Amino acid sequence: MKETRLRAYFDDEIAVDILAADLSDSQEKTGYDTAAVYIDQINVEGEYELTRQHLLRLCECCIGGHLTPKDLNTVAFALMISEYFTWGNADPADYEIIERTLFDWDNPDISHPLTLDNFKGWREFLLTGEYNLGDNKLKRKKRNTRHNNT
Repeated sequence: MKETRLRAYFDDEIAVDILAADLSDSQEKTGYDTAAVYIDQINVEGEYELTRQHLLRLCECCIGGHLTPKDLNTVAFALMISEYFTWGNADPADYEIIERTLFDWDNPDISHPLTLDNFKGWREFLLTGEYNLGDNKLKRKKRNTRHNNT
Protein backbone atom coordinates (compact mmCIF):
# COMPACT_ATOMS: atom_id res chain seq x y z
CA MET A 1 0.00 0.00 0.00
CA LYS A 2 1.24 3.44 -0.87
CA GLU A 3 0.39 6.36 1.39
CA THR A 4 0.38 8.55 -1.73
CA ARG A 5 -2.54 6.51 -3.12
CA LEU A 6 -4.43 6.82 0.15
CA ARG A 7 -3.94 10.59 0.13
CA ALA A 8 -5.03 10.72 -3.53
CA TYR A 9 -8.20 8.79 -2.62
CA PHE A 10 -8.95 11.15 0.27
CA ASP A 11 -8.44 14.10 -2.09
CA ASP A 12 -10.81 12.59 -4.73
CA GLU A 13 -7.96 12.20 -7.22
CA ILE A 14 -8.42 8.43 -7.66
CA ALA A 15 -11.42 6.11 -7.51
CA VAL A 16 -11.93 3.48 -4.85
CA ASP A 17 -11.11 0.64 -7.28
CA ILE A 18 -7.59 2.05 -7.71
CA LEU A 19 -7.19 2.22 -3.92
CA ALA A 20 -8.51 -1.35 -3.63
CA ALA A 21 -5.99 -2.57 -6.22
CA ASP A 22 -3.20 -0.84 -4.30
CA LEU A 23 -4.32 -2.48 -1.06
CA SER A 24 -4.51 -6.00 -2.45
CA ASP A 25 -1.60 -8.15 -1.31
CA SER A 26 -0.41 -5.44 1.12
CA GLN A 27 -1.00 -7.78 4.05
CA GLU A 28 0.50 -11.25 4.27
CA LYS A 29 -0.21 -13.80 6.98
CA THR A 30 3.13 -14.82 8.50
CA GLY A 31 1.95 -16.98 11.40
CA TYR A 32 -1.08 -18.16 13.32
CA ASP A 33 -1.91 -14.68 14.62
CA THR A 34 0.65 -12.48 12.87
CA ALA A 35 0.79 -10.67 9.55
CA ALA A 36 3.27 -8.53 7.67
CA VAL A 37 1.91 -5.28 6.24
CA TYR A 38 3.74 -3.61 3.38
CA ILE A 39 3.46 0.18 3.37
CA ASP A 40 5.27 2.67 1.16
CA GLN A 41 5.25 5.77 3.38
CA ILE A 42 5.23 9.36 2.14
CA ASN A 43 8.61 11.02 2.59
CA VAL A 44 7.74 14.70 2.34
CA GLU A 45 7.66 17.59 4.77
CA GLY A 46 4.31 18.44 6.29
CA GLU A 47 1.27 16.58 7.47
CA TYR A 48 -2.13 15.57 6.16
CA GLU A 49 -5.09 16.13 8.48
CA LEU A 50 -7.35 13.08 8.58
CA THR A 51 -11.04 13.76 9.32
CA ARG A 52 -14.04 11.70 10.28
CA GLN A 53 -15.29 12.19 6.72
CA HIS A 54 -12.24 10.35 5.36
CA LEU A 55 -12.94 7.34 7.59
CA LEU A 56 -16.66 7.55 6.82
CA ARG A 57 -15.91 7.25 3.09
CA LEU A 58 -13.75 4.19 3.73
CA CYS A 59 -16.42 2.65 5.94
CA GLU A 60 -19.15 3.21 3.35
CA CYS A 61 -16.95 1.67 0.65
CA CYS A 62 -16.55 -1.41 2.83
CA ILE A 63 -20.29 -1.62 3.50
CA GLY A 64 -20.89 -1.21 -0.24
CA GLY A 65 -18.46 -4.02 -1.10
CA HIS A 66 -15.84 -1.85 -2.82
CA LEU A 67 -13.25 -2.43 -0.07
CA THR A 68 -12.83 -5.49 2.14
CA PRO A 69 -12.58 -5.53 5.93
CA LYS A 70 -8.96 -6.64 5.45
CA ASP A 71 -8.40 -3.50 3.33
CA LEU A 72 -9.63 -1.28 6.17
CA ASN A 73 -7.52 -3.24 8.63
CA THR A 74 -4.48 -2.46 6.46
CA VAL A 75 -5.42 1.21 6.11
CA ALA A 76 -5.95 1.55 9.87
CA PHE A 77 -2.54 0.06 10.61
CA ALA A 78 -0.90 2.34 8.03
CA LEU A 79 -2.58 5.44 9.47
CA MET A 80 -1.72 4.51 13.06
CA ILE A 81 2.01 4.23 12.27
CA SER A 82 2.17 7.08 9.76
CA GLU A 83 4.25 10.15 10.42
CA TYR A 84 2.43 11.98 7.62
CA PHE A 85 -1.25 11.45 8.49
CA THR A 86 -2.48 13.16 11.66
CA TRP A 87 -5.88 13.81 13.21
CA GLY A 88 -7.56 15.98 15.80
CA ASN A 89 -5.57 19.14 15.11
CA ALA A 90 -8.28 20.92 13.10
CA ASP A 91 -11.13 19.62 15.28
CA PRO A 92 -10.05 18.26 18.68
CA ALA A 93 -13.51 16.72 19.19
CA ASP A 94 -12.76 14.38 16.28
CA TYR A 95 -9.56 13.05 17.86
CA GLU A 96 -11.18 10.43 20.11
CA ILE A 97 -13.64 9.29 17.44
CA ILE A 98 -10.92 8.84 14.82
CA GLU A 99 -8.52 7.24 17.32
CA ARG A 100 -11.17 4.77 18.55
CA THR A 101 -12.26 3.84 15.03
CA LEU A 102 -8.70 3.26 13.81
CA PHE A 103 -7.86 1.25 16.93
CA ASP A 104 -10.92 -0.95 16.39
CA TRP A 105 -10.17 -1.50 12.70
CA ASP A 106 -6.51 -2.24 13.44
CA ASN A 107 -7.23 -4.59 16.37
CA PRO A 108 -10.29 -6.74 15.62
CA ASP A 109 -9.07 -9.50 17.93
CA ILE A 110 -9.27 -7.24 20.99
CA SER A 111 -12.01 -4.83 19.95
CA HIS A 112 -14.73 -6.00 17.55
CA PRO A 113 -14.68 -8.37 14.58
CA LEU A 114 -14.61 -6.70 11.16
CA THR A 115 -18.17 -7.63 10.16
CA LEU A 116 -20.73 -5.83 8.02
CA ASP A 117 -22.91 -5.14 11.09
CA ASN A 118 -19.94 -3.67 12.97
CA PHE A 119 -19.01 -1.46 10.00
CA LYS A 120 -22.56 -0.13 10.11
CA GLY A 121 -21.97 0.61 13.79
CA TRP A 122 -18.70 2.40 13.02
CA ARG A 123 -20.46 4.40 10.31
CA GLU A 124 -23.00 5.53 12.91
CA PHE A 125 -20.20 6.35 15.35
CA LEU A 126 -18.41 8.44 12.73
CA LEU A 127 -21.65 10.27 11.88
CA THR A 128 -22.98 10.88 15.40
CA GLY A 129 -20.12 10.32 17.84
CA GLU A 130 -22.28 7.74 19.64
CA TYR A 131 -20.45 4.42 20.10
CA ASN A 132 -22.92 1.54 19.91
CA LEU A 133 -20.73 -1.46 19.27
CA GLY A 134 -20.23 -4.49 21.50
CA ASP A 135 -20.96 -4.05 25.21
CA ASN A 136 -22.29 -0.51 24.76
CA LYS A 137 -24.92 -1.76 22.31
CA LEU A 138 -25.97 -4.59 24.64
CA LYS A 139 -26.17 -2.29 27.67
CA ARG A 140 -28.34 0.17 25.74
CA LYS A 141 -30.61 -2.63 24.53
CA LYS A 142 -31.05 -3.93 28.12
CA ARG A 143 -31.73 -0.42 29.40
CA ASN A 144 -34.37 0.14 26.70
CA THR A 145 -35.99 -3.23 27.41
CA ARG A 146 -36.17 -2.53 31.16
CA HIS A 147 -37.43 0.97 30.51
CA ASN A 148 -40.15 -0.24 28.12
CA ASN A 149 -41.31 -2.95 30.55
CA THR A 150 -42.04 -0.48 33.36
